[in-house]
Amino acid sequence: MGVERHAGKGLRQDGPVNLRGEVACLRQGLDALTARVAALESLLPERHIAVLENEFVYDQPTVAMGPAPGRHALLPMVATVCFLLVFALILRTVTDNGLVPVRLGSLIGLGYALVLVVFGWLLYHRQSRIAPVFPMCGILLLFAVVIEVHSRFAMVQTIWAQLLLLQALLVVTAVGLRFAAPALLAVGVIGAGLAGLSLDFPNPMFPATGLLLLVGMLVAHWAAGRDISRSLRWVTLFMVMVFWLLWVIKLEAPLSRGQALTSELYAPWFFPMLLAFFALYLGIAIAQIRRGAAPLDLFASLLPVVNVGWVLAAGMSLAPGLWSFKLAGVTAIISTLIHLGLAAFFARERREGAPGVNALVVAGVVSLAMGLPFILGWVGWSLALWSAGSLALTLCAARWHSGGVRVTSYFLQLFTCGAAVASGALAIGAVAWYTAVPLATFLAGMALWQYRWCRAHVPTREGSAFFSWLDARDASAVALMVASLVVGFTGLRLVLHVGLERLAIESANSFSCGQTVLINVGAMVLLLIGWRRRSMEVVAVAIGIGVLGALKVFLYDLFTAKGLPLVFSVFSFGVLAAVGSAVSGRWHREQELASSRRDD
Repeated sequence: MGVERHAGKGLRQDGPVNLRGEVACLRQGLDALTARVAALESLLPERHIAVLENEFVYDQPTVAMGPAPGRHALLPMVATVCFLLVFALILRTVTDNGLVPVRLGSLIGLGYALVLVVFGWLLYHRQSRIAPVFPMCGILLLFAVVIEVHSRFAMVQTIWAQLLLLQALLVVTAVGLRFAAPALLAVGVIGAGLAGLSLDFPNPMFPATGLLLLVGMLVAHWAAGRDISRSLRWVTLFMVMVFWLLWVIKLEAPLSRGQALTSELYAPWFFPMLLAFFALYLGIAIAQIRRGAAPLDLFASLLPVVNVGWVLAAGMSLAPGLWSFKLAGVTAIISTLIHLGLAAFFARERREGAPGVNALVVAGVVSLAMGLPFILGWVGWSLALWSAGSLALTLCAARWHSGGVRVTSYFLQLFTCGAAVASGALAIGAVAWYTAVPLATFLAGMALWQYRWCRAHVPTREGSAFFSWLDARDASAVALMVASLVVGFTGLRLVLHVGLERLAIESANSFSCGQTVLINVGAMVLLLIGWRRRSMEVVAVAIGIGVLGALKVFLYDLFTAKGLPLVFSVFSFGVLAAVGSAVSGRWHREQELASSRRDD
């Protein structure tokens, strides 16, 4: 209150303000506050005073070094764009009216665009709020001039136009990376790619346009590495896909009709450019995996498999015309060895969760799945190798401490068993039964072996989002047992069909009811195994198979079958129900006995 009285006396003076008196009054008030703070500090322990001093020091506001770029600069930017556009429109109008020759007008336009880029560089150095406007307008103007002088006036050949676009992209890249300008980099990379594709569209100069996209890919990678722009990688990847799709379509159309390829399609450049893109994207993936000690982001995780997928798809689509399927398969196997070898190399570093290893493993698996059938011919050999490879990946996952590789091995085994059923390799009459039955036995045995091994070994949860929170108990491994049962049932169907033929009682009625008996007997066996091992997991699978058997008996066999086959079908389900009842009662009695013993 004393401070307020002193301040009030100093401020309620009549006439001119007495500045010296006010300063003296404020000084007295400050002295009074200092005395009060000292009195309060005398009542606190020294450690509390130290804490308060630290909070005071660290909570001090930081002094801004200058205005934030782009703040309150919308209207100045709009005005600057308008003025720059006015000069460009004047130049265009003068050139269109013939006051200035087209060649001279084009050179003036290119020079004007270059001046804007250089002036933007200087403004970036001065930290001007409107610095991004000049280089962005300049590069867009340069792209427009290059496209127009080539397409409309035919003054510049395609190769020189592409080189001008490449030089402009390099200049913009230097400015954007130097001053961390994501918008400028996006305009330069995307604009150069689109401009390159638009030159002579729909038959652009594919090698030159590919070079532009290669440089754009590197720019996007550098921008992501410096935390300037991460979304630019996705845009460049999409542009690359469009580029290769266009090139493949242009080459495949005449090849499918048996026509000769023209020089404007640049067929000799196709595979060298494809290899260059593959190598560059693989190098980017390796650099990201080697640099990152933490789990990779979505783009880095998907990049290896996307790279392998589109490169092999593009190459194999032209295999009938430009090369052979055997060579395509060999190339895919080489890709598999490269990716799996890199995965093993990075796994030796023993980083927690082995980040990036699974991304390479998935790419290797995709290469193996795409290339192996072209080399081996019969799909059965491919199925056998895929199944064995899945088990090998499971063992490697434990050695590498990678939960992601273990999940990949699950998917590979499920894909193998699904392909065995869907491809018709195990279908009746597709191949000889003495070939299909051993194959089905082998696939079922490998899947079951993998399931048993996974139940005996806990998966690695460090660095694996799947096993750390989505499936902490590894319940997904049950799918391996189900896949084994499906393939095994397919093999037993073949045996049943052959047996009925040999006994000369083959008919659709007997074969259908025989499959029902197989289903019910399988469920019965699983019930007994689950009860003996005290595994609710196996019992649950047995119950699911038993439900399928019941549906087949009461919804299909009763309406379509007759005679002894129907009797065996219904009887088998009755036995299954009796066994299930006995197992359930025995299990409950054992649980009650164990509970009473614990209570005692």
